[in-house]
Amino acid sequence: MRLALLALLATSPAAAQSLADRLAEAHPAAAEITVRVAAGVKTKGNYAQVVPILAQQLSGSPVTLTPDESTGSFMSATGVCLGLDEAAIVQRDAASERAHVSDANAASCAGKYVSLGRALYPYYGFWVVRADTSYSRVSGQIDHVGSGQVLNVAAGEDGSGGQITLKNLLNADPRWRSTVHPTTDGGSAALRMLRDKNIDAFFLMDDRNSDMIEQQIKAQVDERGRPVFKFLTINAPSKFFAQSDWTGKKMYQPEVLSRGWFGSVNTISVDAVFIVGKSWWRKDASTRGAVEQIGKAIDTASSAIRAATHTPDDWVPASEQKK
Repeated sequence: MRLALLALLATSPAAAQSLADRLAEAHPAAAEITVRVAAGVKTKGNYAQVVPILAQQLSGSPVTLTPDESTGSFMSATGVCLGLDEAAIVQRDAASERAHVSDANAASCAGKYVSLGRALYPYYGFWVVRADTSYSRVSGQIDHVGSGQVLNVAAGEDGSGGQITLKNLLNADPRWRSTVHPTTDGGSAALRMLRDKNIDAFFLMDDRNSDMIEQQIKAQVDERGRPVFKFLTINAPSKFFAQSDWTGKKMYQPEVLSRGWFGSVNTISVDAVFIVGKSWWRKDASTRGAVEQIGKAIDTASSAIRAATHTPDDWVPASEQKK
């Protein structure tokens, strides 16, 4: 009789599995997941500031963000397209360019990634010339180029954000396109060439708090303490602002940098966006959950990201503007 009772207890569901066990089965712990974010070079804001801000926002969650170095937005978008990275922070126009072109690395990436949450901050256009240049506007510099001559403008290596935005600027006006000759010089090398009069201008897309803008351009003075470089107003052709991204959203808008050293310089901007790979996002419940967590982190960290990139509090992304 006693043996029969013991056998019954041993086979009872209540004895075999505790309430804690059953709760764990009903609500399993979220899987730990690491998300690689292509974020440009290590010394620039996306890698050094924006990804860490988002990672901090996600601390305590199962999602860990880790920055992955790339040469720029086009390469970052390519990495997401090919599934080599799960996510990236890129210029909106670079993501659009990558979605529509094929090269040796990948065929068309249309439909391979989506932007997540609101735009993070603006990349501003900076058209840098020597301080002794007489022009104040880009159109003025272009209009004074003689017949048969070109304006040599460094814009970074092929696939850089500067190259992509400059290409779209030139395509918006035949005069700009026929006059400006983009070169694949960038960074400190481009500034040395400009200083030595080997090129006519340096065009780059950057946040206003970058080391390139603050230390290598604004802080450079000659032996008399006078600025070496200055920014020209980018009075872009009207067709430039009519361009849309790969999802139909507005890409560019005019901006005025009106505080401090900038004076009141008119320029352009394009959104910095967080993209994720579609196939990874839809892989399983854990990746879908990770994307949801990242989206919430982007919204919550918006103020911190704008502060780190010196973005005005009242900035509205181009993608949210009416066409």
